Amino acid sequence: STLEGFGLPVLEAMASGLPCLLSEACDFREWTSYALSLSHWPIPLRALLGGEKMRERLGQQNRSVAERMSWDRCVEDTVKVYEEAL
Repeated sequence: STLEGFGLPVLEAMASGLPCLLSEACDFREWTSYALSLSHWPIPLRALLGGEKMRERLGQQNRSVAERMSWDRCVEDTVKVYEEAL
């Protein structure tokens, strides 16, 4: 998705232990450090299609990242941004 503001579909995939291939247009790359980026196309797609171990490793890492995400954390991070802006 190039229009998803928070990235819920990506977060859901990560929480399910799936590897993710992200568009350069996405706004949530900072917390998807274990997702592959299209900037190196077609290498990431080849890695996912041809490498079961790579998919498993990325999926496990994604699940770990997703477990640290919560609405409470979202609120805390948003408050921090507002406090810094003030």
